[in-house]
Amino acid sequence: MRIGYCIIAALSVMFLINPACVEAARVSSPEDDSVTLVLTPDRYRIAETTVQGVPFRAVQGLGTGVSAGGRPDLPVQGYWVAIPDGMEPRLTIVRTDYEDLPGNPIAPAPKDTLIGRTREPGITQSIDRPFYETTAMYPEAVAELGETGRFRNQRVVSVRFHPYRTAPSTGLLRVYREVEVRIDFVPAQAEKRGADAREPARDEAKWESLYQGTIVNYEQGRAFRSRPARPAEVRASRASKAARVENEYKLFVEKSGVYKIPFAELAKQGLGGGVSVDRIAIYRRGFSEPLLQDGLNPFTEVSLPTRILDKTGNGTFEDGDTVICYLPGFREDRMERDFEDRFAIEAVYFLSVEGEARPAATRSANLGLAGPTSLTSFPDSVRWEIDVQYDGKSPTDTIDHYFAGGNRIESRTTQVELGAVDPSVLCGVKGMVVSTVSEGSGALLYHRYRLETEDGTEIFNYLNFGERADLSRTGRVHDPALLAEGLNNIRYFGTRGRSIETTTGGAGGHLDWYEIHANFLYKAYQGALRFSTGDASGPVSMTVTGFPSAQVHVWDVTDPYNASVIEAAATGGGANFAITIQDTIGGGRHAYRAYAGSAMPVLKSAKIVADQPTNLVSSESDYLMIAHEDFYDAVAPLEEYRETKGYTVERARISDVYDEFNGGVKDPAAIRNYVRYGFLAWDKQPLFLLLVGDGFEDYKDIAVNRGNSGDDFDFVPAYPGYTRQIFGSGDNWDASDPWFGFLDGDRDALLDVIVGRMPVKLATEATTIVEKTIAYEDFSPDDTWRNRMIFMADDRWIFDSGCIEDGRQPQFESNSRVFVDNLLESSARDMDTATIYLSTSTDAVHEMCPCVSNPNNTQEADVDCVIAGARATVGKRMFDQLNGPGALFVNFQGHGNRNVLTHEVVVRQGPDYRNNTSNDIDDNTDNEGRPYIFAAYGCSISEFDRFTSFGYEALTEEMIRSDKGGAVAAFGSTGIEFLSPNLALNSSILKYFYQSPGIVPSIDVNGNPPPWYRGIPRWSLGEIIALGLNDFAVRSPLGSPDTIRRYAIFGDPALMMDASIPTFEVLL
Repeated sequence: MRIGYCIIAALSVMFLINPACVEAARVSSPEDDSVTLVLTPDRYRIAETTVQGVPFRAVQGLGTGVSAGGRPDLPVQGYWVAIPDGMEPRLTIVRTDYEDLPGNPIAPAPKDTLIGRTREPGITQSIDRPFYETTAMYPEAVAELGETGRFRNQRVVSVRFHPYRTAPSTGLLRVYREVEVRIDFVPAQAEKRGADAREPARDEAKWESLYQGTIVNYEQGRAFRSRPARPAEVRASRASKAARVENEYKLFVEKSGVYKIPFAELAKQGLGGGVSVDRIAIYRRGFSEPLLQDGLNPFTEVSLPTRILDKTGNGTFEDGDTVICYLPGFREDRMERDFEDRFAIEAVYFLSVEGEARPAATRSANLGLAGPTSLTSFPDSVRWEIDVQYDGKSPTDTIDHYFAGGNRIESRTTQVELGAVDPSVLCGVKGMVVSTVSEGSGALLYHRYRLETEDGTEIFNYLNFGERADLSRTGRVHDPALLAEGLNNIRYFGTRGRSIETTTGGAGGHLDWYEIHANFLYKAYQGALRFSTGDASGPVSMTVTGFPSAQVHVWDVTDPYNASVIEAAATGGGANFAITIQDTIGGGRHAYRAYAGSAMPVLKSAKIVADQPTNLVSSESDYLMIAHEDFYDAVAPLEEYRETKGYTVERARISDVYDEFNGGVKDPAAIRNYVRYGFLAWDKQPLFLLLVGDGFEDYKDIAVNRGNSGDDFDFVPAYPGYTRQIFGSGDNWDASDPWFGFLDGDRDALLDVIVGRMPVKLATEATTIVEKTIAYEDFSPDDTWRNRMIFMADDRWIFDSGCIEDGRQPQFESNSRVFVDNLLESSARDMDTATIYLSTSTDAVHEMCPCVSNPNNTQEADVDCVIAGARATVGKRMFDQLNGPGALFVNFQGHGNRNVLTHEVVVRQGPDYRNNTSNDIDDNTDNEGRPYIFAAYGCSISEFDRFTSFGYEALTEEMIRSDKGGAVAAFGSTGIEFLSPNLALNSSILKYFYQSPGIVPSIDVNGNPPPWYRGIPRWSLGEIIALGLNDFAVRSPLGSPDTIRRYAIFGDPALMMDASIPTFEVLL
């Protein structure tokens, strides 16, 4: 077994923390129609270096590079500037003050790529020699405008400042000491103003420090703030929804059909007698985000036609009575395309016993039509798709997540049931192949997918030349005699090879589904038939045979939400009763369902859930908790505690969120619908969102090869963010909790609501985190552990490079040293900063551990020897520091995955790539009462939702769940990361960690400062991270959106931080 690691490395770029005394941008003259900024550089260093033996200079500092790999690597600074609605910004450079420094050219930026024999993320260093022959200054301008966006209720534009520019051919470096720019606000062109109506935004004291920390012209921008206007219909939607509080029953339906819903099955779920048949109604509900965007009522509701069989005729729904209704299944109701069933497979309807019944319309089967066309068969398709084997990821973001076969399945027998096929019309086969292979040197490029009938006749043959895509193909037409009424065995074969002629069993992709397209006779199969008029038009007549009894129920389901009953008298006898239906077709195909009495499906109590409707639409809360039912009660103390701190908290069950904001159907979109509705419709907009429950990417709980993941469950789903081919194993679907907080679409990377998660699987785990959170905010002068910060850093060794360190990854340690050095240089705070650098162990360990030959006949270190040495020193030191003196905060930079930190496995929770397993977090944690915050800047260390056959939880999940202390919160990535953006993000977060918010809080109900306030304002954890993300987004606009969407907060995002006055002690 191999566990993927990230090799995230870059050129020696040091990111420095901008000290609070350096004012990198200040407003010199705000006007009604402009703002003038004076920009000064952050702290940088210029150092001599070499690349491929060529001498260069490197500019080392806080900013991130502006260029692609191979071109001069220069820092950029960024600022968010508030701008008015209806205006466009125009930037003018007013004045510059600079110095030209001759010397060697500026070193080229590294390029993120896949390296090593395992094809993992890393960097390559190259020189774009043609570019270095150019004479024009680079970048082209010293300052420029970037993208516009909205930070909650503030419209902003990014300003990018290039404090260093160079002439590549001469090496001249222009260093700007000060630059003055003016940004004019000019009326936007009509087509650019947008249709969104706005209204003044209310003051939000709890968000004010975020505005101030993000926006350079904060004071001027206060007058520009606005929120989306709330039309009367949206305001009214709250009252109309709140008025419905009756008892209901949710009905879960996978396949479309006319269903019997007996009183007896409803009674098993708690329905009592005495209900009037006139009050029984079935609704299909939904939430339309486009309607909300257009200022209309987003809550949709359709009453479905029903027929109630009142056995005694007394008008009361009681034992022996039945509701009959056509209920569209999930595919018919929800799947406009082929991937909407990622999260659920059942449509949901709501049966109310206090509604208003809608009796189904009834018509006769005999319309008395003159000379109707007698139809003999109709076109239809039957699909084989069985989502039980979870194996791999889909290679695009628009298809199914689940596949029925693995990559190397050579063959399998599938089965489809068919009705009677018209022998006079040719049939065909259509299939979907999901290919996850890529072309490349030595790859098996030819992948063939075949289907055969039981007698060996080929009916589908597709050859894929290594494309990585969803491949929907239609096979050749065939003799319908190949298909039998009843059960058909269809054999699948997959092969692969370097040529068409040479093949090996097992294609490099997945057979997702196939469909049999044929014309079917009007003959019931097992007492029922789904049929249509096909392409016919005008007056038609259809005679359906093969019913086992004379009692036949027929429904016209052409409009699935307006179905009607057709009264048809059966003729014939024995097992072959028949009905004849007439219809006039004028505008498209008409569809029907017919059942012998005993063949009509019954909705059993297992698919009925009693439900008490909620009124989340009228929550008007600035703190939202969404908890799975198993943890709903466990987080009640945190709700009560946050309300004492001045928040208005709404604690919602995830099922209720599905009900109100997605028609009862599970989908993470329901969570964002809820938050976005509150953001757009409420007077008090949400500030924080806390999700309570673990996520798991087997969303439908159907996987069979779970292994140790058998107890995992998708309690509260994350949004699956798609990243194209970032890792050597293919595409990634990474959990994205921040997605719920981007409420103005994907137009910018600025959070509008701060999101956190308690990734718990048990109520006791939720209780543990709640208790740690509340206790954490009970500050004491004796809490000396709050004075300590630990920096952990990986070393420079890469196993793939053999026994020789190649200099490609010393940045973990060098940048961590810069973080510490700049805190020492710039801060008067008394902070005890401990450093745990892996190199202090592995430099010695590599000398002691012999080199061995690997299967590729190259030399590498004795891995087991290195791991043992590193774990005995560095791993032990980490737990000794946390369990002994303790720490407020741990900052980790390095390789990792969800189970281990570093290739040397200094911390392991579960298995490593050497097939060794341990539970270090569980076994070594002993810091009760002194929980830390763990921030990990590496790959997948917070990958909480991943499906793996070997199971185990992510490291940070175990830290925060620990009842022995562990962490009170964590911050880490759910996916693959590269070094350059990771270091920039780390730097941006640290920039705010010990910086004063500058806003005196007044957050209790009486407007008084909170008890912890001692004249020094404090951030919440969510504020620190949001400010850091905003800083990262403006400095690193190209890579920031995907990175921001992958980083998750574990714990309460409103957790109040407390860092004492620092003193420094560096432990090596």
